[in-house]
Amino acid sequence: MAKEGIWIPMEILGLTQLTMVERYILADITHFHKNNRVYFKTNTTLAQECKSSRASITRAISNLVKSSHIKIEQLRPIRKLKPCFLSTQSEALTTQPEALTTQSEALTTQFEALTTQSDEHKSKVKSKRKNKIKSQIKIEVVSPFLEKEFLETWEIWKEERISNGSKKYTPRGEQGALHTIQKFSNNDYKKAIEIINQSIVNGWRGLFALKKDKQRKPEFNSQKILDWAYGKR
Repeated sequence: MAKEGIWIPMEILGLTQLTMVERYILADITHFHKNNRVYFKTNTTLAQECKSSRASITRAISNLVKSSHIKIEQLRPIRKLKPCFLSTQSEALTTQPEALTTQSEALTTQFEALTTQSDEHKSKVKSKRKNKIKSQIKIEVVSPFLEKEFLETWEIWKEERISNGSKKYTPRGEQGALHTIQKFSNNDYKKAIEIINQSIVNGWRGLFALKKDKQRKPEFNSQKILDWAYGKR
């Protein structure tokens, strides 16, 4: 080899299908080419540097040409050699990161799409569960009176309210109205029917205590008042 030696790049050193002499020549040609210098070394000069025969150098250059690692640009009057391996590999190495970047971006986009799709699916499932739970939770209206006469009157009252422009009772609203009429009637279903009829007759939208109950005045016993006044008990 040359006394000063030559640095062989890893991409050339890794070409184990080439002999060391072939790798040396390829590295030497590449070094010249990168420094914008024309490579015109003769086989004799290379044989001296590699401490090899001219025949071995001739064979090595021929193999490098056949394997498309170098090319002969000019044969006469002076032979010029140029590498073609590094330019191809350099392009491949340049293209590879771009391809990997594109692939990475595609995978990122795909992952984001899958994440969005998963979130939408979870949202739909959650919404369906809520609606299912709501449909299963039904408020059962319980009447304070089970007499047929009251139940029929109550149904008439509900229809009457709607015909007067009121909204249909919600389950909670109906239960509250039944509780109110139970209180006003003092648990008397006949009195409860009177309260309903009072609202129907007057075109009321709500239920109220009977008017006669409101207007009823307390009864006074004059004898009892006199006895109390004179201290008699």
